Amino acid sequence: MLRCSFIILPGVGVKREKRLWQQGIRSWDAFERSHLFAKSRYHDAWMRVLGEARHAYLREDWEWFAERLGRDAWRLLAEEERVVYVDVESYGVLKKRATLIAFHDGRETRILPSLSFPRQDVQWMLNRQRLLVTFHGRAYDLPILEKLGLRVDHLVHIPAESLFARLGWHGSLTSIEERIGITRGEDERLGSGMPLRVWKRWIATGREEYYEQLAAYVRADVEHLAIAVRQALRVFKQEHQLTPC
Repeated sequence: MLRCSFIILPGVGVKREKRLWQQGIRSWDAFERSHLFAKSRYHDAWMRVLGEARHAYLREDWEWFAERLGRDAWRLLAEEERVVYVDVESYGVLKKRATLIAFHDGRETRILPSLSFPRQDVQWMLNRQRLLVTFHGRAYDLPILEKLGLRVDHLVHIPAESLFARLGWHGSLTSIEERIGITRGEDERLGSGMPLRVWKRWIATGREEYYEQLAAYVRADVEHLAIAVRQALRVFKQEHQLTPC
């Protein structure tokens, strides 16, 4: 999908990029072959940046693209398989304290309590990834991960809400699940305020049933986030006829 992207070029925003796609220019190769831009004052700069982009792509230098894509850095998800999805169930003032943290790499999901957090084990897992996806932006989950002693600065952070917003999918993860036909089981549902109540019950009683109830909810959050992201990427590519770019 990166090789269909033109917003990395000077003076090209999402509207102009969309017009290029509508004109049938849906790849860097097609852009370079086109005679439409030969007289543009940006021509030389565009060719230079495309050359840099090709080198960055071959090096898998995702940081180079993330810097230029901005809120559209989610396009990297179409290129890279080493992705970890993270969901932090948090509470307190500004939600800076965690109960459970879920990690999903597309194959395996791990649910970990903040009270007995295996930092070294999790760091080893994170070191094998290139992209980190959360629902919200950097101000939400990342400070909690850093507070737990995890190093995530080597990962390109992708806020999934930016991808959903490009499709007009607004609202919570639950509303997006409903839009794309994901149905939660009874054990995966908790109403507003309930996750913290269940957490406190588990802390107070030590009863495993409370932990399992909260873990099922958090597991659904992170796994459904991954499903929603994959579905959103497919929809975006289909809407703009970018397949198989």
